[in-house]
Amino acid sequence: HVLDGHFRYWCGADIYDVGAGGVIALPPPLPHQWKNVGDTPGHIIGIVSPGGFERFFLEFARKGGAMTEAEIAALNAELGIIDGGLAGDLRRR
Repeated sequence: HVLDGHFRYWCGADIYDVGAGGVIALPPPLPHQWKNVGDTPGHIIGIVSPGGFERFFLEFARKGGAMTEAEIAALNAELGIIDGGLAGDLRRR
């Protein structure tokens, strides 16, 4: 749920632009990612089900919000997260 701002979501091969008040579902089997593409800071609320993925964010915060590609890959493997290749694509957008 986008509280404020403007976000672009990539889900599989589809791209969605969602503004304040908008909602999007990102199914777990599809690679997905999002980015604030607005001119101002934005805020979103995300719900992940089933639980467990919150460990990724806790570890990311524990490391001060900075992790190497190798650390992210190791944490993804530990949590069963599959990198669908969108991370590299997003950096190029």
